[in-house]
Amino acid sequence: MSDAFSVPVCTQCGHALWPSRPVCPRCGGTLFEPRAAGRGVVEETTRAGAVALASVRVDTGPVVIARLAADAAAGTAVELRWRVAADGRRRLIAVPPA
Repeated sequence: MSDAFSVPVCTQCGHALWPSRPVCPRCGGTLFEPRAAGRGVVEETTRAGAVALASVRVDTGPVVIARLAADAAAGTAVELRWRVAADGRRRLIAVPPA
């Protein structure tokens, strides 16, 4: 399983969306293809207990919520990738530059 992050893009109108939906909210299309969305910019951060979260606007357009691998402020460029947690679930991680 790849750790690369992608978002579905409507093949009819080109709208990128997240999370995926069965119908495009822009045009009503029902066919989608994945598009790489591995980079973005932090818009906001928050904490849920010990977990740091970020709203990240990906280069393809939508905003996604990801766990932060390290502290990052709004405006920080990050890379997004999937990681498998100890419980077997995949989590989206935002990794700021070193």
